[in-house]
Amino acid sequence: MTKNPKKQFSSKKVLFVILVFLVVGQAVAAENAVDTTGKQKFMNGEFWRDQVLTDLMPYWYKHVRDEKHGTFYLNLSRDWQPKPPWDKMPAMISRQIFSFSTAYLLSGEEKYLDVARKSTDYLLKYGWDQEYGGWFGSISQTGEPKETDKSASSQLYSNVGLTQYYFVTGDERALSHVMKSVEIHKTYAHDEEFDGYYMKINRDLSVSDSSKAKHSHYGQGSLMPNLILATRDSAVISFSKHLADLSIERMIDPVEGWILGYPNGFDREWNYVPYLVDGKESIYLGACSTAALFFLRLY
Repeated sequence: MTKNPKKQFSSKKVLFVILVFLVVGQAVAAENAVDTTGKQKFMNGEFWRDQVLTDLMPYWYKHVRDEKHGTFYLNLSRDWQPKPPWDKMPAMISRQIFSFSTAYLLSGEEKYLDVARKSTDYLLKYGWDQEYGGWFGSISQTGEPKETDKSASSQLYSNVGLTQYYFVTGDERALSHVMKSVEIHKTYAHDEEFDGYYMKINRDLSVSDSSKAKHSHYGQGSLMPNLILATRDSAVISFSKHLADLSIERMIDPVEGWILGYPNGFDREWNYVPYLVDGKESIYLGACSTAALFFLRLY
């Protein structure tokens, strides 16, 4: 057990934040989720399964696939019509791969797995930088690199879907690219002097943006717990704990206990950079719930 009083204090604050979100969330669910038969439908797994397989995925399956150029449209109108920009983003492709892989897990329908497989093939062919490694920020409609720098968020979300696809299929190609991307983040985006991880590196893996924020730390919670489940790799577990410890030690508001880091952030030396709305310091609740989820799943 750590002897560092600061870390003990921070850990208690993290637990407090988690409990607040859980209590508030359960209270809202309890108030709103009781249907006419008295059942708490939102606490029923079948409710969420049906929502995915009935209310969501059939529409995405029908409208989001780009049959001509491959993978998915980036933008759709309210009535499901494809709209510009026509570029493709590896991070968004990967998120769709996550959805279609999960739909297959929930349904066993091969059509969803087929979409995930073809999109994974596309992502590995066009989204990965064959020269330096890492995922491109965006590519053209026909697959040429456009945004070639590598932000923490684009690398993170490009890995999320491939991890889920690997979990479903055991396809080592997907896992290999995820692990290489994580290693790039651990190595080239790591601040050797002040610790923590930079928000963006250039195509050649040199540092582009030395600020520090959610996506390069606790935002990895969208990836790392799933990667742990998929691999049981001790190095993945160790890196996840390191990211969580950094977030606890460096990114908690010392007065209010909020988890900081998006859209507020820190400079390289961990000096806080507030996010102001109409002159008032503000935070995103979504970022705080992301942190709570990461800590809970890692625990």
